[in-house]
Amino acid sequence: MKKTLLPQASSSAVTLPFFKFFFGTYGLLIDRFREFFILGSLFAVVLSIIVLGSGLSIFCIPSIPQDRLFCSDNIYVFFVVRVMLFGVSCMFVRAWLQILISGCRQKWLSYLIPCRADFKIAGLALLCFATFFAAAASVYLLYTREPNPDWRIEMLYFTVVALGFLLPFLGIKFSGYFAFAGNNDPLPSPKIMWQKTSGSGFALLSGMIFLMLLGFSISSSLFYNFVNEENAGQFYAILGGEYLVRLFNLLIIACFTNYCYLQRKYLFERNEDEKSGN
Repeated sequence: MKKTLLPQASSSAVTLPFFKFFFGTYGLLIDRFREFFILGSLFAVVLSIIVLGSGLSIFCIPSIPQDRLFCSDNIYVFFVVRVMLFGVSCMFVRAWLQILISGCRQKWLSYLIPCRADFKIAGLALLCFATFFAAAASVYLLYTREPNPDWRIEMLYFTVVALGFLLPFLGIKFSGYFAFAGNNDPLPSPKIMWQKTSGSGFALLSGMIFLMLLGFSISSSLFYNFVNEENAGQFYAILGGEYLVRLFNLLIIACFTNYCYLQRKYLFERNEDEKSGN
């Protein structure tokens, strides 16, 4: 029985199956680990070449003598490299989504060719970063404010500024957009996405919080175990450490992509036979 994903399906609320959604984020990675390892290794090598060639390796930190490897302190190089890393990461999201949705139907190196979907993903990612920036700005404004003797003005200020805290949580409801953009499909309207996710706030929030904690713990563990003065003096340790850190970063990105894909799948999956029977 063939199934399809309909972006403009009924706007009625859909409750995500909590356990399938929560554990499916990581189950997809296990089921397709071979594809991830090949694709992740390919992109990890590209990311490693970019940072090592530009002198912005993870080993370029003040605690490690800089005479042991090539490091750059040029601010323009730093900016250009960050844009490149961001772009390659968006390409990985698109490639992984295409594998999830359509399967691996093309040569691996072809996934490194930029396409229109990469720019859509980049735009969505920048919007996500903007919500976190707004939350950080709210913290700063509340911390540096001078109390106003008028309690009404104080209450109004606190209410308006505190709205910035809610933006990242509201953005979670629209994370399924990535799954549409990665496959170059039309995006459902914000109204439909909002109504669809109205009954799944707990599943979306808990899944995202766990994913963020997992990503932080893996990243910090890799950094403290690989990035040290002893490894910085060995060429192969630098290459291996850079590659592993990039690969595990892509693993977290893949889990986030799975999260977005499952949101699309459970909210918009429809049976064509049902549709034709209505």
